[in-house]
Amino acid sequence: MGEGGKVRQPQARVIFVGKSTSSYAIHGLRKNAAVELANAGCSPMEIAAITGHKTLGMVQHYSKRRDQRVAARSAMDKWERIGKPRNGTG
Repeated sequence: MGEGGKVRQPQARVIFVGKSTSSYAIHGLRKNAAVELANAGCSPMEIAAITGHKTLGMVQHYSKRRDQRVAARSAMDKWERIGKPRNGTG
């Protein structure tokens, strides 16, 4: 808690190595963060907690660019963990 019992918002910290910060827009960084967090397997609620989006619809809008290969691998891993049925045997 901050002064006067107010909850402090986390401050974003970004490190730019060899780049001018003037070439980045906060909006773009927020969108890219949503995509990368989705690629890392974060839930929409986790992404919203980090990016500060107020609605899950906006999180889904920005994270729809999630890498399909990453999503497919994650889905297959889950399917294999539960013992996927064999082809033709139900």
